Amino acid sequence: MSKDSLFKKALQVAIGDNAFVNFVAGLGTARDKATMAEFMPTSRMDVRALENVYDGDWVAQRIIDKPAYDCFRAGYYLAGVDSDQDKAIKNLSKRIGFDDLLIESVAYGRLHGWCYILIGEYGDTDLTEPLDYDNVDLSFFSLLKRDECKPKRDTTFISADKAQGKWNQPEYYQIGKDWEGKYIHHSRLVRIDASGLIKDKDGLPKPTLQKIYESIKQHASVNANAASLVYEAKVDIFKVPGLMKALSTSPAAAVSQMVQRFTSLATMKGNNGMLVMDKDEDYQSKAYSFGGLPQLMQQFQVVTAGAANMPYSLLFGQSVGGLNSSGDFEMRSYYDFISSIQENEIRQPLEILLSIMAKSLGFAVDDLGLVFNPLWQMDDAVKATIEKSNSERDSNYLTLGIVTEAMIARQLVDDGTYTVIDEAHIALLDSMAGALDDTTDDSALT
Repeated sequence: MSKDSLFKKALQVAIGDNAFVNFVAGLGTARDKATMAEFMPTSRMDVRALENVYDGDWVAQRIIDKPAYDCFRAGYYLAGVDSDQDKAIKNLSKRIGFDDLLIESVAYGRLHGWCYILIGEYGDTDLTEPLDYDNVDLSFFSLLKRDECKPKRDTTFISADKAQGKWNQPEYYQIGKDWEGKYIHHSRLVRIDASGLIKDKDGLPKPTLQKIYESIKQHASVNANAASLVYEAKVDIFKVPGLMKALSTSPAAAVSQMVQRFTSLATMKGNNGMLVMDKDEDYQSKAYSFGGLPQLMQQFQVVTAGAANMPYSLLFGQSVGGLNSSGDFEMRSYYDFISSIQENEIRQPLEILLSIMAKSLGFAVDDLGLVFNPLWQMDDAVKATIEKSNSERDSNYLTLGIVTEAMIARQLVDDGTYTVIDEAHIALLDSMAGALDDTTDDSALT
């Protein structure tokens, strides 16, 4: 093997395969400082550390709270129940504060990675017994944070089909602060995961703030340093002949007198706008230039908004300067993000909780038909145009006999166009259409 081949072989071992290398510039070699950068594994942040970030930074608070509110801001409805059942479920939801609990649970799920909702029944219930979902005497739902509930020591793990589809779930949990003698069966808890789909090595979701911790910390550091620079925006400079020699050789009393003198000068200047000095002394005032600092701060804000998967205008309350954009694309992307949280992380636990509420009221409903209302709303002009187009379409199809008036009324109810159309009215339209068809058939026979 030639010397050139040996050199290339050694180089391949040193820098790895498929690397861009420039020996003259030092790119990709040991001389390149960028080659030493790498991502290191991070340990899971505990609840206290996460809450310190949340409590100490308003941006972190908004990253956690805003999506939690937006998941339920437009509301949801149950298409699989009738009007009386829907009203009863809403009344129960209002009585036990269900909607507020949902928002809080999603917020804690994002902050801590996960949380639990405890299903409480009336009476002296043994929490170690499995919950009978078909005969629930529901009293309340209660939120348990991550540090208030943990798997019981030496417990067995149950199959995913019995654990609401979640992997590696214990049969019993421990609740409370002392963790002794307070056990609860897994069926009485519903876990809320609202921090992404990727889990850690233990099958647990990663807290939102942990995933973007570096971005939040860098943004907070830039703001803190910018605030500190305000104190240095204007500095007064006194030039005194022989000052350092006098400080080093004078007794303490003389040094104290010098300090008092300069303090008095600063006070006189601040109060009267004038300065009295010795003729051999010199005074200068220097101001700090903040040019370029606002742009630097804004770039860190843009990075933070991107890490949080939120539009810049929504996170910081203003649009990015210099960008000719209406923000529609960013808002649509954010609403798609909220929709993914609703469908992938909230739907399953919410359906379980709503089903328990329905069964507690005595409703035998197989499918509640949970539908989240869309966050994106059209303006009035677009709505009017679409309504006109739909009315013309329905009129043409009705004339051609493709649809009936009852079908159109049903579609108007499903689309939310009218809320005054009830099932009785739709049934009446359907019966009238049937009677008309019978009359037409009799005329044809005659």
